[in-house]
Amino acid sequence: MDQELAKAVQLRDRILEAFRERFPDQPVQTLEDKPLNIFIPAKHPETGGIELEVEDEDALIVFIDKFTHTHFDGFTTEQGDRFLDETLDFLADVFADRVTFYGNPKEGGGWWYPEFHDAAEPLPPEPHFLWSGPVNLKS
Repeated sequence: MDQELAKAVQLRDRILEAFRERFPDQPVQTLEDKPLNIFIPAKHPETGGIELEVEDEDALIVFIDKFTHTHFDGFTTEQGDRFLDETLDFLADVFADRVTFYGNPKEGGGWWYPEFHDAAEPLPPEPHFLWSGPVNLKS
C-alpha cells in the first residue's frame, strides 16, 4: 500500500471509529469495492443512504445518495479534530431531521437547514426529504 493510500485509510478508520462512538445505534459499514468509503444505510428508501468518501488524507465528501453532496476538509491541519466534529455534527443534524434535501437523481439537488430559511425567499424545488423520508413543507 502506498503512503497516500495508507494515510487515506487512516482517515477513514478515524472517521469510522468516531462515527461508531457518537452514533452507536446507527448501522454503518465499509465497502469492499470502495475501500476508502463508509456507507450508512437509508432510514427511508426515498431518501437513500449516505456514503462518506475519503478523497485523500485530508478531505471527505458526504454523498446523500439520491440528491447531493457536501465537502469537509482540513483533517490534517491543527484544527483536524474540529473538522471531524463538524462532519459528525452535520450527520447528527441529518439523523435528527434538521437538514432537508431536495431534488432527484437525474437533475441533482441540494440541502438546507429549514430553521435558517428566510420565509421571504422561495423554498428550493420539490420534492423535499428528511432522513426519515418525504416531507411536505408547504403546509
